[in-house]
Amino acid sequence: FAKPTHPASPSIQDELIVDMYPSTDEYDDEDLIETGLRMKDGSNAKFYSAVKPRVVLKHFQWMETYGITGVFHMRFMSGLDNAKARDWKTMVLRNVRDAAETTGRAFAVSYNIAGNLDNSVLDDLKADWIRLVDEERITSSNSYIRQDGKPVLRIYGIGFKAVNVDDADAMWNLIHWFQNTAEERYRVFLIGGVPSQWRERTGDSREESG
Repeated sequence: FAKPTHPASPSIQDELIVDMYPSTDEYDDEDLIETGLRMKDGSNAKFYSAVKPRVVLKHFQWMETYGITGVFHMRFMSGLDNAKARDWKTMVLRNVRDAAETTGRAFAVSYNIAGNLDNSVLDDLKADWIRLVDEERITSSNSYIRQDGKPVLRIYGIGFKAVNVDDADAMWNLIHWFQNTAEERYRVFLIGGVPSQWRERTGDSREESG
């Protein structure tokens, strides 16, 4: 569930297969969501959501305890054109920023362009980054990861055979914008999330040259 807010129906209880259920005993009770699903012992299963600030803070406190320096926050482009979904995802990103600042951890944004998307997602990604920089001031945080004086940004899904985004020229233009032609405040140290066999252009990689 992306956001479990309604009790589960009996049919879901019968059909749902759970590979792993996380321990929730360290979360505050008011941050847990009742699902209507029953555990084997008869107790009610509860889920947590990253929309709750204390949930994300708990994750960063664990990172601090176990010496994990920072995270890439995955920002899925799928659904980001919907204002309600975008607001929800941005709320989670704010929680990440606040928790990183509170615990002395680091964070950066990682876009994911996989899913049922087309090449227009590249323009949407650029517009979203501008919004994050100008409205959320995300790169102004002292906890945002920087390299060579620039904020780090990752784009996952470049060149994958299974990803619908296949306009190499548009991708090159976006990369060039991020690195060279954008206004200074939007420029980044860019990391590409690419297929494991991108050099040979076989396997999970697209075959055409970029």
